[in-house]
Amino acid sequence: MIIEELICLEILEIKNLTKYYGNVLGVKDLSLTLYKGEIFGFIGPNGEG
Repeated sequence: MIIEELICLEILEIKNLTKYYGNVLGVKDLSLTLYKGEIFGFIGPNGEG
């Protein structure tokens, strides 16, 4: 398989995500795209993810 084909394969797309935990804003207007082979994670200010 050609490397360029792998780079172009989107497996997840998020647009304008906002998330509240009760009255606390956790995420505001997040947009991202993940492609095949990428690894992604969130780490908070206290180091938890």
